[in-house]
Amino acid sequence: SLCMFSSADAVGLWPLNSQYGASDKTGNGNDGVARGTQLAPGPNGDPDGAFLFSGTANSYIDIPNNGKLDVRYSYTILAHIYPTGQAGPIFDYVGQWGWNRWAVPRWSVHFWQTTPQNLFMRTVRRDGHMSEGVSANVLQQNAWNYVGGTYNSATGVAILWNNGQAVAQVQVGVPSVATQNPVRVAVKDGDDRYFAGRMACLQLYDFAMTQEQIAAARETCFRRGLCFNYAF
Repeated sequence: SLCMFSSADAVGLWPLNSQYGASDKTGNGNDGVARGTQLAPGPNGDPDGAFLFSGTANSYIDIPNNGKLDVRYSYTILAHIYPTGQAGPIFDYVGQWGWNRWAVPRWSVHFWQTTPQNLFMRTVRRDGHMSEGVSANVLQQNAWNYVGGTYNSATGVAILWNNGQAVAQVQVGVPSVATQNPVRVAVKDGDDRYFAGRMACLQLYDFAMTQEQIAAARETCFRRGLCFNYAF
């Protein structure tokens, strides 16, 4: 059934539409602050069902992390993206700065578009150690892509997903992940790659979803709540 789990399972859920804006629908309190964005048509035909990012340094969303987004071990990141540019962050945990003010920001867990077609994720270890990334040339430009990244700390496997299919995986064996910082969408400090295009329905979970769960989560932001109101 499409209703075998609900959005209540998410630790963060940002519909990025006219109803919720950049607010966190879970009630966990990590409401985003959008800058330089506007509403645009979403993946389900809603005329105001997505946020449009201009592909510049001043078009992004900052998402605070009160601890609820610190998944620590396993995770799933999901989003609907409509890329029109070269490269940029989809969901980027902000890296800690180095020892002096000249240092570039280090990296935490990050999920990116790295070329017009390339989807990329790196499961950074909690101490900042960079594990091997996983990537796949699967993105369609100027079209909606339902993308995801999962990491299972029990198996050590990171998987990329596109339109409900696993498209690449790598064994990284990271015991705990760098998710303790806030998140930024579309822009990373000190990096001149800015996401251009639309995004909708950003989702974060603290477990690695199965293919069936990822398929079920595809419509999470567009179901008008029909699946979640069973009183029995």
